[in-house]
Amino acid sequence: VIWTLMFMMYLMYVWSIVIMTIAAEKIVSGDEFYREYWKGFPESMLTLVQVMSGDAWVSNVARSMSKDFGSSIKLILLSFYVLTAFGLLNVITGILVERFHGTFAEDSKVLREQNRKQKQKLEDAIRATFQVMDGEGKGFITINDCKESVHNVDLQHNLELAGLKRDDLARLFKHMDTNSTGEVNYHEFLRGCLRAREPTQIGDLYDEGARTRALC
Repeated sequence: VIWTLMFMMYLMYVWSIVIMTIAAEKIVSGDEFYREYWKGFPESMLTLVQVMSGDAWVSNVARSMSKDFGSSIKLILLSFYVLTAFGLLNVITGILVERFHGTFAEDSKVLREQNRKQKQKLEDAIRATFQVMDGEGKGFITINDCKESVHNVDLQHNLELAGLKRDDLARLFKHMDTNSTGEVNYHEFLRGCLRAREPTQIGDLYDEGARTRALC
């Protein structure tokens, strides 16, 4: 945006020199119109701002000057208008893009923070569930721990927070026990619960367990 504005200022400077050079004789002769619009850089740049903004520049500037310099002055002013119009469009586009990018970045930051909090809340609920079943603090749970804790009120509450049901635990235990030791540590329990939160995943795990039992 800043570079575009600087480029537009440069265009105004160059076009001011060109037009003042063309109209030099008229300005020196004291022509009221040319002295009002093109006497010096301040007047010339103000006139070009009028041209750039489309503020009746065709009737006030271009047509009046074309009587003295023909169609060439119209082409000069028209080229300036076209270039600066594209410049203004780029400025507006740049401002909109920057604002959109800032809003998007802020929304993404908020969303990441929400996801982080939800994930932390979920892991806290799963950890609390494991701790209820591991009442003795062994660092692991067994299938009996799952069955004995199934009616615990705190366990039911934590399972709801984790998006699971108490009837899921015993059936999921076999899939958490990847080493077939009859014991599941916290990390195995966490992975199993996270995987089982999706309804499709739970169904897949149960179907897999049913096929395994059928083969056995």
